Amino acid sequence: MNKREIEVVLNNHKRWIEDGGGECANLSRVNLRNAELNGANLSDADLSYANLSGANLSDTDLRDANLRGADLKYANLRGADLRGADLSGAYLNGADLSGADLRSTDVILIGQDASGRTFYGYANTDGVLEIWEERRRFTGYQSALNYWSNRHTSEHILHHDILSLLVRAKTMAVVRGWKLEPDADEVEC
Repeated sequence: MNKREIEVVLNNHKRWIEDGGGECANLSRVNLRNAELNGANLSDADLSYANLSGANLSDTDLRDANLRGADLKYANLRGADLRGADLSGAYLNGADLSGADLRSTDVILIGQDASGRTFYGYANTDGVLEIWEERRRFTGYQSALNYWSNRHTSEHILHHDILSLLVRAKTMAVVRGWKLEPDADEVEC
């Protein structure tokens, strides 16, 4: 989708929100890679399975938007309003969610380790906890624990800081009713 087509969709969506004219934005499965959508109002829009990798969505209104299965890898979501958005199964590896409002979403801010890396968690489409930090994503608590248990062992504070964040992720997932591990038949060989 080119820049002009995006502008038309955004203008129609704005009219739909303001006075019921226009139409709700349907950008499902659309390639919006590296798109400049900062500050746009995409509340209630359908962005399911859209390619938004590298897109600038800073300060964008995405309240109640459908982002199920969207590729948000390395997207800039700084300050975005994601309240009530469906992010189930979204690929958020490397996404910048600094200052984003994640209330009523399936994304949890686990915390930041002593080196400044931010850890997030969410339930994937199978309801299994996924943990990610800037460059890594793990399906299930155990795979994250296996990886991080052997990292930064000479840096006592950092090592234990990360492990405590994983315990926090586990606790938050259990409270929300998420599965901690994929079912045996879902495990890839």
